[in-house]
Amino acid sequence: MRLLSENTIAINHELVIMDSILRPKVQLIFQKEWILCLILYIIFFIIRGIGSLGPEKLRLIILVGFGLMWPLPFIFYLREGWRILGLKKITKPWWILWGFLLGVAAAFLVYFVGWSIFRNTDEHWYVALLNQVISEEDRAYMSKAILFPIVTIPAIIFSPVGEELFFRGMIHEAFKKSEKIWLGGIANSLAFGLIHIFHYGIVYSSSSGLEILPWTGLLWFFLMVGVSWMFTLCRERSDSIYPAIVSHAAFNLGMNASIFIFLL
Repeated sequence: MRLLSENTIAINHELVIMDSILRPKVQLIFQKEWILCLILYIIFFIIRGIGSLGPEKLRLIILVGFGLMWPLPFIFYLREGWRILGLKKITKPWWILWGFLLGVAAAFLVYFVGWSIFRNTDEHWYVALLNQVISEEDRAYMSKAILFPIVTIPAIIFSPVGEELFFRGMIHEAFKKSEKIWLGGIANSLAFGLIHIFHYGIVYSSSSGLEILPWTGLLWFFLMVGVSWMFTLCRERSDSIYPAIVSHAAFNLGMNASIFIFLL
């Protein structure tokens, strides 16, 4: 009887392992994908907060956080898991173009929503992003032609790849259910919007200290949730992560373009 019980436990354990797209040793530690994603999210949340609110010399830690997201699927997931996360050949290539167009359009829409409320004052969220990325000293001594590629090239590479693999890949799949497919979209979009409050919503300055912008910060949060939902749409409709990456890169490109066109 005891041997039968032990065999049953072993079989059930093997079925649990086979049912997961995590590597077996990873699943033994975390059991569920969402637990792993939650722990990683807390780590990246802290990194983003330190990089955004800390001294200027720590700004690069934000890029480090993006870079750390890149290898996560390959470290924690089985090869079959890579495919489920969207790392596979795209069968609907027109979504690459759609993703690009939607990303650029969304970036300019977010700018004009801010402009309609704040005009081009320091309270505009793109101004807050500008102040995080480009110091006043750099703006004084470097031309737009030099600054634009310096800030845009990392913006269209590091965060689009890292954040899409993590948010639209790992978090999306961890919370998505076959009967409730958009549950993953809601989870990844809320998580994406929340982590972006460090760019606008929670701000820090040496003169006023830590400051929370409740109403405009909440509007920025919902704008980022909407942008994230758009990336999710690209990922789901194309059945691949690559259009979402392209759309994210296009959004960052459009955001930087609107900053350089309208705010500098």
